[in-house]
Amino acid sequence: MINWPQKSLKALVKLFEPLQDIDVYVEDTKDENFYTHLLKRVAGSEVRIARVFAPDQRGGRDTVIAAAKAHDHSKRRALFLIDGDLGFSRGDPPLDGIRGLHRLDAYCIENFLFCSRAAAIILMEEAMLSEQEAEKKLDFASWNLRIQNPLIRLFSAFSLINAVMPSHATVSVGVGVYCHQMGKTTELSAEKVDAAVAVINALAANVVSEPIIAKRFEEIYAHATQLLNSMAVVSGKDFLLPLLAFHLSSLGCKVSKDRLRFRLALHCETRRLSSLLHAMRATAGG
Repeated sequence: MINWPQKSLKALVKLFEPLQDIDVYVEDTKDENFYTHLLKRVAGSEVRIARVFAPDQRGGRDTVIAAAKAHDHSKRRALFLIDGDLGFSRGDPPLDGIRGLHRLDAYCIENFLFCSRAAAIILMEEAMLSEQEAEKKLDFASWNLRIQNPLIRLFSAFSLINAVMPSHATVSVGVGVYCHQMGKTTELSAEKVDAAVAVINALAANVVSEPIIAKRFEEIYAHATQLLNSMAVVSGKDFLLPLLAFHLSSLGCKVSKDRLRFRLALHCETRRLSSLLHAMRATAGG
């Protein structure tokens, strides 16, 4: 997909107007190709999507929110997508009263790519296995169960420290520091996660108090475990997909992070994005 200069954005949006029912704006810059392919699959024949846009070269949540506030919906129907981020993980309600703004019901768009079927298809193609062999070798359900509780605990702590100490580094640290090597395999370490959770909660307790922090941590953790998809509170981009890449690599399937993300977008189960489809339908219907 051609990378157009930012000053040409208005002309570019105008160029694509006849080809789509709504304009969709996202946080990530230079990532329109990925979003366009994924949203086309989600929309199917119900809503025409030809091109997804980033409203500004700076990217980010605030830019999309500002664009949504400034948009004139009487002239053009548009949808503005933002990630759930740690606010979603914490159980904060979405922003209200901004027409056309849709917060994903997950930490980020990559959470919807974290899919056993899509991962099995990639393993099948790379290792030249049958679908049944790939599913058995992947054993996604058992592997996912092993990493689920440590990750939910870690992101409960991240959500908590973010609320009381917003400048404290959390997701940006990446998943690697919470992993260990088992032979040639990189795996999430429950011990490293437990140690990190204890440190984070202790730091938060210095700002508030230990009893309040302990109670709030349990509330955030309970919120996550009660979700239909508990792993939605974990960063798909920085934690789930890298861990999936490690798992596939341990099975002899080495795929770069960017290629894995794109291929998962082509194969993931789109029904998990039903709320996004509903938002696109509603926007197209005015």
